[in-house]
Amino acid sequence: MGFAKISVFGLFLLGYSAAALSAESEFGSSDNLIPHAATVNGMTGLFFTNSAFSLAKGKYEIGTGVLMERSGLPAYSMLQIPFNVTYGLSDKVEIGINGKSTYLDLVGQGLGDLETNVKWRIAEPKKTSDGSYTPAVAFGLGLILPTAATGLGEVSEWGARLMFLLSSEGTLPDGRYIGTYLDAQAITIDAGTGSPFEDNYWALNLGLLLPYRDEKNFQIVSEVNLVRAKKTISPGSSDFNGLTLGLRYASDTLRLSSGVQFVNKLDNSLKDTSRVIATASIEF
Repeated sequence: MGFAKISVFGLFLLGYSAAALSAESEFGSSDNLIPHAATVNGMTGLFFTNSAFSLAKGKYEIGTGVLMERSGLPAYSMLQIPFNVTYGLSDKVEIGINGKSTYLDLVGQGLGDLETNVKWRIAEPKKTSDGSYTPAVAFGLGLILPTAATGLGEVSEWGARLMFLLSSEGTLPDGRYIGTYLDAQAITIDAGTGSPFEDNYWALNLGLLLPYRDEKNFQIVSEVNLVRAKKTISPGSSDFNGLTLGLRYASDTLRLSSGVQFVNKLDNSLKDTSRVIATASIEF
């Protein structure tokens, strides 16, 4: 999928997000208005986009899934099984750990890097004098640990991820859920170590959760995913524009999601690919 199509979708998403924050929708704060699912990379949110909202105090979320990608240039097949555990330390802070088991036909099979995360919501949504709502604001920090088998990880010494998150979640007049999300990240890998993996890059994720027909617990999930300034290129990891589309079922305890990410790789030596994604998580 070309950059122009992804850009058009991104503009649509941002426009819809602004329109959604109207007096016709009732937006909440830290009351777990929308049941929160675990992302592919841990923490709570959509597929790849983290939410500024968090689990309620004392709640656990355990998640897993499958991510499959096949590329023609370079030729490789990759299967990843992510796993994560997240805990609501308070109504505004959640902590978690996530990792993945990876099969890459060029290398083999083994454990990938582990990442520990903390997310802290510093501001709740507020209704302004004109009837619109300001979003919830949160910061996140991740520490990436070099636990991967040779050729299956991103770091050799250490890595860190800083996240800035904006989110608005609410219910439409008929009771269905709606949510809009922004997740901006700065990532550093092996800084100051002289490692061949040393890198600094950034990522931007924009997410939109829409109700599916008249079902309260079924949502359409849409995301725009961007990665830029990445120097180290490996299978499944490079600068790209992504468009992720999927469906999610979310009850009070069970969350099931499936979708496809269309990946437009910016390096001309790499062919565009698509990734099939399925996730499942349980809150208790």
